[in-house]
Amino acid sequence: MGIPRLTSHIQPYLIPTVLGCSTPNCKSHSNSQHGPEKLIIDGPGLAYYLYYRLLAHKPDSLNSLDAVPSYDELGKATLIFLDELQAHHVIMYDPESCTPNPSQLNT
Repeated sequence: MGIPRLTSHIQPYLIPTVLGCSTPNCKSHSNSQHGPEKLIIDGPGLAYYLYYRLLAHKPDSLNSLDAVPSYDELGKATLIFLDELQAHHVIMYDPESCTPNPSQLNT
């Protein structure tokens, strides 16, 4: 699943940024006011990220099987995450399922 060694291949081109940084005149987060020009989200990577974020919020008293997030929790977390991206004017598309509007990509 995913693209083997994707992160290691694109690592030299990555620019860490924080969307929606609320610190005035922040110099720690590049593009904090306008957001990144391009953003790539690996689907399997997003699933793992959200899975472990949800798992971290489960009570320690649960055993490992009871702590596993449900598909419903993962679905809701994904929608919240994607809504947050849209709130920061990130344009999203899946190149395998649709053709993006070229005017939105600014390429």
